[in-house]
Amino acid sequence: MVGIDIFDSKKYEDISPSTHNMQVPNIKRTEVQVVDVDVADQQVTIMEEDGDTRELKVEEKPMLDSIHKIIESGSDCYITILAALGREKVITAKEKNDD
Repeated sequence: MVGIDIFDSKKYEDISPSTHNMQVPNIKRTEVQVVDVDVADQQVTIMEEDGDTRELKVEEKPMLDSIHKIIESGSDCYITILAALGREKVITAKEKNDD
């Protein structure tokens, strides 16, 4: 079995007999609204589905810049987060205009 890590894009391989079970991570995809961006600290403040807010670090500078650009334009920004094994990664950012 060959898999690509969703967090760092490394390729991993594992060999196991077809009669054995293999463990796989459960991946959760969530879309949340960005409330604020701190470019210096590479963090965004997000509003979760239950209304609570929290900080989330965005490692990729192009993604952070994209989020910052949407927020600065005055539009609402929604990001998609993948979470697995206690780690999280922002994979998309999109704007939603108030029409």
